Amino acid sequence: MIATVENKLDAIRDALPSEGLFAFKDWLISPDAFPISEKFASELEQLGHRLFVFQRACNQLYQLSVRGKQPAWIAQYLDAGKPAELVELSRQKVFRDELPRVIRPDLILTENSYIIAEIDSVPGGIGLTGWLNRTYSALGQDVIGGEEGMLDGFQKVLPNGGDILVESSSNIQSRTSNVEVARRPGGEL
Repeated sequence: MIATVENKLDAIRDALPSEGLFAFKDWLISPDAFPISEKFASELEQLGHRLFVFQRACNQLYQLSVRGKQPAWIAQYLDAGKPAELVELSRQKVFRDELPRVIRPDLILTENSYIIAEIDSVPGGIGLTGWLNRTYSALGQDVIGGEEGMLDGFQKVLPNGGDILVESSSNIQSRTSNVEVARRPGGEL
């Protein structure tokens, strides 16, 4: 196990992928994984189910609004800015009860707890988090989920495999390198 702070930092820098973690980003490096108490880790474990129930309720509220059983402004607000074809497709019976398989909240830690700033269904940061887990685990540090926890969890979402679609935007280079970082040795995700 690497003992000194400087040796830890050198080991982390040496483990950085040559293409970087995200394109065009610089990083401050910590010699230690972010500490999370057992109590907070337990809360995070429960949060996934709670957010799933919340998203299901929001989807039901949207569908009721579409059918006129709740105020119309709800569906109008959630449909704003979306192409008509996408709205129509999402309302088809085959899709309307579908929920995202990934629920990724952005948490802001406060002095005594946390707040949820955003709930996203795009699995951004999986590559980064997987790399952090592997890197800090290699230094002998405990991380939630263990060395391969992020990738194992993501693989459970798609147990039979699946395609990763990369958005066509200014973030494409950033996201592509993040996906590449997520790959396990041997190339599998």
